Amino acid sequence: MTDIELMRYTFRYDHFRYFVRAVEAAPFDPKWDTEGVTSSFVFPPHDGVIGRRPPGCIEIMPGHEAGPLDVDVAWLDQEPVGVYDTDGVASACDILTPSGHVVLADHLNHVVAEHNFGDVSRCRVFIEVYERAWQVPWGTKSEEHHTILVWPTSNEQPWWRSAARDERALTFLDGYRRGGIDPEVGQRDP
Repeated sequence: MTDIELMRYTFRYDHFRYFVRAVEAAPFDPKWDTEGVTSSFVFPPHDGVIGRRPPGCIEIMPGHEAGPLDVDVAWLDQEPVGVYDTDGVASACDILTPSGHVVLADHLNHVVAEHNFGDVSRCRVFIEVYERAWQVPWGTKSEEHHTILVWPTSNEQPWWRSAARDERALTFLDGYRRGGIDPEVGQRDP
């Protein structure tokens, strides 16, 4: 990947989540529509990095429940060369952006950073996780940090996951499997 200028943000998260979303999308909106079927998820599709993925919002999963987190963000004009050539733990998916305005938000939906892409209806969000930490005291800062790259795209692309999975991602995924749920498919409300 070429040199990309990143901005670092440190913010608190809780309940294993924070968000990248279009301005119009609110986390936990009951109207979430994933894969063309309107229904809420009991267990959403999951890869240990990205949890829920409604059209305008994605839920990003840190390795432990709560605490401060360093997140490096770059708002890009186009897909960076070699972005998917990573040996690390990473995931990516698209969000719909009716106004072209995208935000990074904490678990309470407070805006941490934002960017307006202008006349763009879809953006790709790439998340790479470093130094995943999960056996740390609740609410303390760990060495874990994330890099998020966001760029406009006109082509719908499938959810992408790196081959690398860390211990925490495997723990998340094994928990779903023990409950009889395929984490990559999820389970809808009956």
